[in-house]
Amino acid sequence: MDRKSHLLLLDIVYWGERLAAHVRGLTEADFAGNGIVSDAVCWCLLCIGEAAGALHRVNPKLISADPALELMKAYGMRNRLAHDYGGIDLGVVWLAATVSVPEMVAAARRQLDAN
Repeated sequence: MDRKSHLLLLDIVYWGERLAAHVRGLTEADFAGNGIVSDAVCWCLLCIGEAAGALHRVNPKLISADPALELMKAYGMRNRLAHDYGGIDLGVVWLAATVSVPEMVAAARRQLDAN
């Protein structure tokens, strides 16, 4: 694996772990009612999405290696958060934070461990 791909996978793991720390022990209602936490989670999702978009550009073969990476889905979430401020659905953000990101982080770790 090239160095850039390795670093981008590390970014996904780093921001995914930060995101997990922000939501640990919270219910969806707790999350939705706490603007500081929801803002922090959105920021982590932006960073994950940015890394995912860059990773897709430098190493698109990783998607077929592990579809759970969902690079384009993460990049799409990043674009939505960055450009559709009034249209952010915290229910969708919660699902991304509690389901999609943990799966993506696990996939990124598998790729890092394999190389």
